[in-house]
Amino acid sequence: VEVARQLGHLHAAFWGKTTGSGLPLWLGPGPAVTPERCQAAAHSWRALGERDDLRDALDPLRPSLKRLLVSIPSLAELDPHLATTALTLCHGDFHAGNLLRGPVGEWIWADWQEVRLAPGVDDLAFFWQRAFAETDTPPPLDAMVESYVATLAALATEGGPVVAHDRIDRALAWAELRLWLVEWPRYLGHLPTPRIERVLQRIDTLIRRPEFERHR
Repeated sequence: VEVARQLGHLHAAFWGKTTGSGLPLWLGPGPAVTPERCQAAAHSWRALGERDDLRDALDPLRPSLKRLLVSIPSLAELDPHLATTALTLCHGDFHAGNLLRGPVGEWIWADWQEVRLAPGVDDLAFFWQRAFAETDTPPPLDAMVESYVATLAALATEGGPVVAHDRIDRALAWAELRLWLVEWPRYLGHLPTPRIERVLQRIDTLIRRPEFERHR
């Protein structure tokens, strides 16, 4: 929750101000969701579906995965319409393994080689996903989102972004779903089967959200 608060501070400082803000000119966006990347992800999902221990868990998701990754419109076409929050400065590889402790216990953020201009929810979604996939106790997503949004709201009085909670919630859900579907299938196979099944259940929950369900 504290890390989510700090993340809100970082993102608020550059939210919607990625030009003329003193940021380095070499900063660019992260990799786009292209049809080629979606096809590669679909191939990885098919390989996971051939595993005996995952076949039953993946079967209910197969139609949705096919539609979102290889059908028209797929994620590549949907992403520009559903990624609706402004760009800001993002760490790009934000997970607990890149957080160090300073001399008095403060967090030090390390490993900035993937720094980019992107929707801030990408950092928050990935931070939560890594913890969700690597621990047996799900991290407190609701409390993290509340902390993040409250920080943005508090800083709005000092000229920071004014962003509605429901907008952050929708954008975060889309960022999480997009990351699960496109970025994660190459790595999921290294997790224990129960954790993979839990990720699949999470994906199913996201796909069934009303704003995404029509794309299933």
